[in-house]
Amino acid sequence: MDYELARIDYTLCGITYPDALRILPSTEHKIQQKFVIGDKNGVLQCLSVIDEEPVVHFKTLPGKPITSVQLASSVGNNTDKIFAASGNEVKGYTKKGKVFLSIETSVSETITSM
Repeated sequence: MDYELARIDYTLCGITYPDALRILPSTEHKIQQKFVIGDKNGVLQCLSVIDEEPVVHFKTLPGKPITSVQLASSVGNNTDKIFAASGNEVKGYTKKGKVFLSIETSVSETITSM
């Protein structure tokens, strides 16, 4: 009797909303694919797979639940900005995890889509 074994890698992530996962487009063929995920614990993570190992590029501290994640770019550039909505606040992150924008709206409802 022969068994086929396969390797599965898991990463720790909380429960997510439907719009909380985005894949960053790669600029070149050999560069690893990155993806961004936000969970209900308020943690935003940027991950990729290098040499068949999951690598965390940045991870934020827990906060309000992240309900939506969107990607954006400046004119003529590749996608390099990450926007995360949590509660009535939107934060903008670079690919390296630095916050460059934080907007808090006066709306009392939670932002569910951007």
